[in-house]
Amino acid sequence: MSVLKWAIENKQAVSFSYTDVSVEEEGRVGKRGRRVGNPHAIWRDHGGTVYLHLWADPRSSSASGRLPGWRTYIVGRMTNVAPEESPLRSRRPQKFANAPGWNPAWYSREGTPIAITP
Repeated sequence: MSVLKWAIENKQAVSFSYTDVSVEEEGRVGKRGRRVGNPHAIWRDHGGTVYLHLWADPRSSSASGRLPGWRTYIVGRMTNVAPEESPLRSRRPQKFANAPGWNPAWYSREGTPIAITP
């Protein structure tokens, strides 16, 4: 989770592998795939589950045919979390802007914020 906290504090994109077990059937592993986007918050819900709220990058969304937008991930299903590499033109990481609809107050109502984009 330390890479996610760093990325949120520094407004840096991340990539990670994710297993979506919500589509799991008995005896089958859920869908797996690489996700890319701008992490805005980590919070723990009232039941104790830790979530990441991310603005999905078009590179991550287009494979599924879905548009860029807000996605929620369970942190425990994430592996290989790393800062996303900078574009070739600029070797310095570029900070992302807060995504449309960004509402930091929402996380306090839904649970306990752990890290929130400044």
